[in-house]
Amino acid sequence: MKKNLLYLAILIALCLVGYFAFRLSNSNEIDPDKDFAIHQPDEVRKIIIKEKTSREVVLEKINGVWYVNNNYEASEARIKAMLDVLQKIQVEYNVADNARKKVIENLALSAVKTSFYNADGEEIKSIYIGHGGSNAHGTYMILEHNKQIAHNPYIVNVPGFEGALTYRFTADSIAWRNTQIFSTPFDKISKVRVEYFEDPRGSFEMNVNEELVQINPIHDSLINKNEIDEQKVTSFLAEFENKHLEYYVFNDTNQAKVLAKPPYCKITCVDYDQRTTEATLYRMPLNDRTLVQQDVNQKPIEYDLERYYATFGKRKDFVSVQYYVFGVLLKKYNNFFKSKPNSSKN
Repeated sequence: MKKNLLYLAILIALCLVGYFAFRLSNSNEIDPDKDFAIHQPDEVRKIIIKEKTSREVVLEKINGVWYVNNNYEASEARIKAMLDVLQKIQVEYNVADNARKKVIENLALSAVKTSFYNADGEEIKSIYIGHGGSNAHGTYMILEHNKQIAHNPYIVNVPGFEGALTYRFTADSIAWRNTQIFSTPFDKISKVRVEYFEDPRGSFEMNVNEELVQINPIHDSLINKNEIDEQKVTSFLAEFENKHLEYYVFNDTNQAKVLAKPPYCKITCVDYDQRTTEATLYRMPLNDRTLVQQDVNQKPIEYDLERYYATFGKRKDFVSVQYYVFGVLLKKYNNFFKSKPNSSKN
């Protein structure tokens, strides 16, 4: 009898352990209506962002490269930043019952719908993203499952982040376009050519291999026979790894006039795989953004000293670039040679 009671006690204990283990495992499962995170960002191949204004942008990864509306190369850094945020987001607060109806109405009026798809075209997730919470901490969001809006919205945030996440999800196609003009690492460059049109004497071509750097003027009669300054060469080549435009230019009345004139210079960078990146810079006439309007003698100057217009890429996009960013690339042929030491006199 005592033996049977012992077995019964053990059986009851095992049942209780199993029950609580089951309850614990269920409690760790994520409620589908609260699962806003993109758990495998690398699986995302297409993103569609729609605003209530009917503005829409499609970001798609094709042969390893992200594109905007299947037309322009996208800013991979911005897409990565968005996906990094989505991997970390979690529900911060439930929406109070007395605020639920109003929040849903606001989401219906102004939320940005962002949908994510894998390589097979299957939808990974669709999220409606609203404005920030009333305490400026977190963002109102609600999920969509199989074309059906979830029952409850939530205030969602990234742990440790203060503010709203709305700015990460815009349907402005310009905001998603690539801003990087040069992106070739120092050790991948095989050739750089800088050609000046106002003063051709400064033009040069630099050929690079593992053992030797050759710098030749584009005009052979101007050969510099001094020793090459390797430190200056290294510093110059390192600048090609990360050069961005300032902004894209649209509907500028100066564009036709600018492009009708000879460029200021053309910069070409070729890597070891023979991939060529090229930017052509033009003088920018004075405009409302020009800070310096006169020279040191108080005489009017003709061009903006801090910016150039530029064209780059296969489409020859018309953009603005800053001298602060690109000035380090505007070297002249003789800048790369050491000065000839003065001979001592007895």
